[in-house]
Amino acid sequence: MTHECNVINNNVNGVFSDEEAILVDLVRLGEITAITIDSVIFTENGYKLNSGIIGQLSQFKDEKFTFLLTEVVFEETIKHIAGLHENRIKKIENLLKIASDYISEDLLNEVEDEILSLSSPKNIAMYELNQFMLSTNAELVLNEETYVSEVTELYFSCKAPFAQTGNKKNEFPDAIALLSLRSWAKAGNGIIVVSKDDDWARFCADSHNDKLYHVKDLSTALAIINASKLERYSIETQRLNKFQEYIASEAFHKDVIDGLKFKAIENITPKGHANYIYEAELSEVDVKDFAFTENDSFSRIRDDAFSLVYLFDIQVIFYFKANFSFFDAVNKIELGEKNYHRSELFNASLIIKVESHNISVEPLIKKDSVIDFGIIHPD
Repeated sequence: MTHECNVINNNVNGVFSDEEAILVDLVRLGEITAITIDSVIFTENGYKLNSGIIGQLSQFKDEKFTFLLTEVVFEETIKHIAGLHENRIKKIENLLKIASDYISEDLLNEVEDEILSLSSPKNIAMYELNQFMLSTNAELVLNEETYVSEVTELYFSCKAPFAQTGNKKNEFPDAIALLSLRSWAKAGNGIIVVSKDDDWARFCADSHNDKLYHVKDLSTALAIINASKLERYSIETQRLNKFQEYIASEAFHKDVIDGLKFKAIENITPKGHANYIYEAELSEVDVKDFAFTENDSFSRIRDDAFSLVYLFDIQVIFYFKANFSFFDAVNKIELGEKNYHRSELFNASLIIKVESHNISVEPLIKKDSVIDFGIIHPD
């Protein structure tokens, strides 16, 4: 692994290797916020989704750490689980042929009817995997995140996951899965990629994929994530407390008002209805009051080991004063000017971000908003 981190603790509990200890620190610092597995991990667990090491992934249902599953792995797993159910049903049907010598015809017919009423193996597999996705709060990484040009570039240059020799065409699904993960990581944070496939490891080690961190087995990956679980929970609690204290403070009120004034001047245009052409500019903007919307409408943009970010909807009562200069439409002679003022209710939003020791608020006002002063004319 070629990844480095400025903050390294080489002996976390004396359990991890140097490379694993680096990952522990990256998780603790919020640089890694997700984990994914390949289809082989499901195979090793016998496709048992609620027990064994796979069952432990349910810890992510209530954690601020994301479990990712690529569309490729999702579809491959459905195919394999469907195959298992198909084989089991065939075994039962074969047993029934023998069972006819030992059980009554009525009971035999009852069992046969039960088998006929079963959903298709694929539908059973889809139901089981969808339940697994819900129980782990998994996020599906779609293939549409991958560009064909990227796949073909890897193929013709024999870069991972395509091998130098052998049937490289078999690696196309892996390439699509890995490129979709790289795309997700570029837009977000690092991912622990669990796989025993050497080609997956080579892909993660490539310098262009510096947010993908390869780990061979799932038990080690979970240990890496859980090593800082209590510390991350403590940090998240402190950050939430800081957020609550901030929005109740005078500093928050002042920061919002100052930000709203600036955004209003930047995004709100004064207009009016006149018999002349005119030019207008806001000469004064003040905030009389602002309040969160009655339904407390908000979105959690981010909430992980790295930062806490919320988007709130608010309503603002602005006081505006604008200067209008009027001109004759024919010869452009200035006819005079006049100041107008009025108050108006606007919808706006607040992005509140808490990172480490810093907290900030950024008001948002829709661009090209208008304050209408009604009928206007020169003195």
